Amino acid sequence: MESSRCDVPQYADDSESSSESDSSIESLKEATVNVGFEEYEDNDDDEKKSSFYAIEDRNCFLIDCEQDAVVVGLSEKQRMYISGVFKLQVVKGGIVYNNVHYNASRETFNVWHPLCNAIPAIQGSFYAGWDETVVIEDRYKDVVVNDLKEYSCVVRIQNGAVKGLMDVGELFPEVRYLWRTPDSRKFSFVSDNCTYSIMTEDIDQFNALHIPNEWSTTIEKLSVVHKSSLHDTRMMIIGGKNSGKSTLLRLLTENFLFGGDIQAVDNEVSYLDLDPGQPEYSDPDCISLTRIQRKTRVLGRHLGQPCFEIMRQHYIGSSSPQEMPSSYLDCVSDLISYLEELNQMGTSLVNLPGWIKGFGLNIIGHILSRYKPTHIVILESKGSRRHLKDLNLDLTFNSSSRSEYRPVITTIAGISINPDDFRFQPPQIRTLKTLLYFHMKERSNTSFSYDFAPLLLKPPVQISFGTTGIQGFSFPEEFAGLHEKDIRTALEGTIVGLYMCVSSFQDSLVIKGPFPILTRRPAKMQFISLALIHSVNTDEKFMNVFVPETKLSILRSNSQSSWLIFRAKSETPFCELYPRDNLFSDDRIPYISFDLRKKHEHVWKVRKNVMRRGHHLK
Repeated sequence: MESSRCDVPQYADDSESSSESDSSIESLKEATVNVGFEEYEDNDDDEKKSSFYAIEDRNCFLIDCEQDAVVVGLSEKQRMYISGVFKLQVVKGGIVYNNVHYNASRETFNVWHPLCNAIPAIQGSFYAGWDETVVIEDRYKDVVVNDLKEYSCVVRIQNGAVKGLMDVGELFPEVRYLWRTPDSRKFSFVSDNCTYSIMTEDIDQFNALHIPNEWSTTIEKLSVVHKSSLHDTRMMIIGGKNSGKSTLLRLLTENFLFGGDIQAVDNEVSYLDLDPGQPEYSDPDCISLTRIQRKTRVLGRHLGQPCFEIMRQHYIGSSSPQEMPSSYLDCVSDLISYLEELNQMGTSLVNLPGWIKGFGLNIIGHILSRYKPTHIVILESKGSRRHLKDLNLDLTFNSSSRSEYRPVITTIAGISINPDDFRFQPPQIRTLKTLLYFHMKERSNTSFSYDFAPLLLKPPVQISFGTTGIQGFSFPEEFAGLHEKDIRTALEGTIVGLYMCVSSFQDSLVIKGPFPILTRRPAKMQFISLALIHSVNTDEKFMNVFVPETKLSILRSNSQSSWLIFRAKSETPFCELYPRDNLFSDDRIPYISFDLRKKHEHVWKVRKNVMRRGHHLK
């Protein structure tokens, strides 16, 4: 079928003009090139652009029923928005995605677009090179060459390899519409198992990501530094909550990895993920150092699901460092020391917590002094300006590759994000990530598999404790006086961190009944997994625990090692303790108490703006 000229979606009048960029775009024969948004969009009043509206068998053709694979034609500068998880290939021409230009190639990208975040546009573009070709199997070329010949850009979209992921709403109904809106338009030729949804601006309810010109300029400058620096480059983004830190870091990461020559397949970035409440790559309630490589080809908000190389990780056990600041800073120092030991000459990025008030500034100051950034970007807003002015940035650093340098500081306006504009709140996303963690069955570089049946329906793993198996338990400082008879109930139904220890810690143990309790943190240990404790048998000294199936092989291969459990303040999803369909027939429901607390019995929490004893910096 051949589309006539009148069938091609036309551009609407551009109501917003953008400033011109100082740099120019070079036509390069490569898969991805950096494109500044300001220069890509001209200021001419008569310039046209439009959002994409999918029409079956006109600009959108089904080519593979099993994979729900479609080829879509886009005019130049036309914007298409897709939610869900999907695979993306540029078949003809090029696209601009998050300020990076991608040429037609055989590369397939795994894209994650949950509706808890603003959705980036896939914008039709040209082929930046000389020898433009149509990159698709011969049996589908006729559709691209004939039916979509009017379009300068053609992309292929198909289901993501995420078996069972869309069923998470059956266990946790609050995220049922995380991947597609309840009123989203469904194409007649896609299956009910389709993992993505093509949306339309001003029709479907979603937030579109619009990158400010000031951000584009900053990203372009830092990308030049990333490519041209002869020394290690350390970049830090500082800002309050809902200022856009995670979004800017995601844009920088994608520009560093994919904005360049296709031959640079070894391009990589080190990522210090220091925000336990909103980690990008770490496990829930953890902080980590991760190596991100271009060859992973992952785009968007991936919720930490793909296989990235986590080089080192620590369990914090809380969504905020304010709960246990001393322990948090010890873990941060260990990660930064490990990064320095690698002695890499590449680029590293830091994801900081959004706590910029009171003692939160002390934490940022401590990280500044240890990390020694070469570049600092401050995301400023009306609410954060008065707090950030108290942060000392008049600093001079020395590192293994540089001497006597001062960080380059850039201040830009943060994105003003109103949490009420999003239907999903941070606690819901934290619960979701915990469920994804424990219910993942298989994970590889190419596919994922999930089973969201309640954990209580599955057999737990039995682990002994005492002289073998779990040889030490650690509790927060406020639990130091916990009676030995209360330790079992303090463990059952909770999420804990499971460590493997390689150093001696016997002199740090205090025996309370059947439990060996750690009095201080051992020097050398490795975080392995989170675990949900089902029950504890104090007579026979074993525990029934749930761990992700992807971690079982590590546990079994190291069964003779010394293991430690760190109990902190991670929240167990209520839907795991008490699923929607009541599984309990008797009157007593485990893990849940209907008794009222005693008078004066409550949990003490540290105020954010008051420095308490124990909040000292080391």
